Amino acid sequence: MVDSGRGCPAPVVVAIGEDSRWRNRVSAGWLLGPPYSPIRHAATLHCPWLVCVAESDQVAKPAPAIDAARRAPQCELRVYPGVDHFDIYDGPQHEAVVADELEFLQRHLIGRETRAGARAQPPNAP
Repeated sequence: MVDSGRGCPAPVVVAIGEDSRWRNRVSAGWLLGPPYSPIRHAATLHCPWLVCVAESDQVAKPAPAIDAARRAPQCELRVYPGVDHFDIYDGPQHEAVVADELEFLQRHLIGRETRAGARAQPPNAP
């Protein structure tokens, strides 16, 4: 944001509809090439990767994500039984996914080795 000169941010004007510069268009060229396939590239992913899959997802089918996860060398796959696509946005299913994400990030970011070779310690570590 831009300062209005009075110590307050200037108001932001958002254009929507016909006044917007956004145009929801793509070139037809992308249709001519092969579709992007995470499964095809998963085996070349050489960093920690967490894949969280809602087992009963009706929007994004679970099988392709599971297949990609199984091909990646450092993937950790979490499957949530009986959970549909939007179930993970709220409630106990959301809490389960967030707990798994935090645990993964703590292990791979906070608990990773530093450049000097010493093990980084999480805050409040003994």
